[in-house]
Amino acid sequence: GEYLELPGFQSGCYYFMAHTSEGLEDTLMSVLAKYTPLGREELYDGAFDVQWFHEAYNALGEKDFKLLYDAAKYSAAGSLHARARKYADAALGSKTFEELVQAIDEKRNKDLLMSLGLLPLSDIQEEREEQLLKRYQYIQKFKKESSQFGAQRRSSERRAVEMALKNLSINAGFSDVMRLILRMESRLTEQYDDCLVWQTVEDVCLRVAVDEDGRSSLQCRKDGKILKSVPAKYKKYEQVIRCKEACKKLREQYQRTRQMMEQAMEDGTMFEVWELWKLMAHPVVCPMISSLVYTGAECSGKT
Repeated sequence: GEYLELPGFQSGCYYFMAHTSEGLEDTLMSVLAKYTPLGREELYDGAFDVQWFHEAYNALGEKDFKLLYDAAKYSAAGSLHARARKYADAALGSKTFEELVQAIDEKRNKDLLMSLGLLPLSDIQEEREEQLLKRYQYIQKFKKESSQFGAQRRSSERRAVEMALKNLSINAGFSDVMRLILRMESRLTEQYDDCLVWQTVEDVCLRVAVDEDGRSSLQCRKDGKILKSVPAKYKKYEQVIRCKEACKKLREQYQRTRQMMEQAMEDGTMFEVWELWKLMAHPVVCPMISSLVYTGAECSGKT
């Protein structure tokens, strides 16, 4: 780096070394500590330091970063350098969401999945929210599909999903993954707000009801009486199809949210009061958290 007089050369080299998919030696980790707070296990599993990457890239510039990109194969054995390249492609916007999704669907490539959350986000808030939700939903879809495989593969893909969500949360500026999940799950519910109230379809009414435990079900009413199911002749109506989809999505959301809240309790996750109030407005989450016992954190001698 000094000989070539390239600012950022050393940082860029270590970026490629750190984001390979092989173990990192103690000597290398002691150097990497100067550039990133991520630990050995996090880097090995696929965590990405967005700030470090952009600092190194901006210092080098497009042309000189390409020198390192092409030479990345020397940073690890075999093709283990591929992860660092995939991450760089995503972070620089060289690949589109559609291109990544197509490649992931074809090969279920875990490195590409973890790079999905690194795609640049729009500066326009509405577009940014839509991009986040789209990526979040795809990652959750990948996780659900994993259930068809054996235990070992499910375990590795579950870890890839965790890292994909972590990379997405960091890229979006969330303080942790849980805040990202809560935000995205709230957005998903907002999409189906209209299905939570009675809608009229000819001579019947239907809605998605959420019970006291947070579980959803599709209700159909005729002449004030709740029917066992939606009559077959109405099943092709747009409102019926949408309500069925909403019911399915909210059931899936219940499972995800329950697992997340249980993990939050195990980890002793701290919630701000305003966050709890916001969660109380969520039809699926509210029943879960309203009966919990909370402990206050000590702050400046006060509880």
